[in-house]
Amino acid sequence: MEARLAAFRPIWPTTPTDDAMSVEAAMRALDAESRAAAVAGAPVFLAALKADRRKITISGETFLRRRRWEPAVEAAKAQAAGGGAARPGATAAVFDPLTKIWWAGQLMRAKAGVTGFELRKTITLAQSRVGWRPANPEAREAAETLADTLRPTPSDSERAGRWFAWFRERGADFGVLLSGKAMFVFLPDHDPPDEGEDELVA
Repeated sequence: MEARLAAFRPIWPTTPTDDAMSVEAAMRALDAESRAAAVAGAPVFLAALKADRRKITISGETFLRRRRWEPAVEAAKAQAAGGGAARPGATAAVFDPLTKIWWAGQLMRAKAGVTGFELRKTITLAQSRVGWRPANPEAREAAETLADTLRPTPSDSERAGRWFAWFRERGADFGVLLSGKAMFVFLPDHDPPDEGEDELVA
């Protein structure tokens, strides 16, 4: 891990002013393959920003924690394959089932009024270990923002039960993914909104 961190620091423009412990913690949270991908993908992300005449506006910790290299690398691959001049983030990553951002995506979609059929389709795909792909970069950004507010919650807790009931009211039983097993899921640290409330997260 230390070698990847040492390689990353001189690449990322903001690391001299970033909180060093936060950057290290974000790197440590990645698996070995993701650390290598982050170091290799950082120049790709920065080059894409430069080509788009945009300045770097995120810290090294945010880049690592939000896996921001993934859409840039995918966009670069698409462009190299003849897909045109793809902008950074034009291709959204796929997020594994039951991860924090996966739960954020489903909460966001259910609140936005996605049909029960679409939510059930997500469950079916997740049962086959197929993740969720945001429809566009804006949806990904919204899910990332929401994910930052979610907390690990025991799936057999009363609050989780109320959120599962909230999902069922919208046409999908996300509890079937748990197969009756108690585990941690990622949910807001408050109860579901009452009918008519506009905000998912207070």
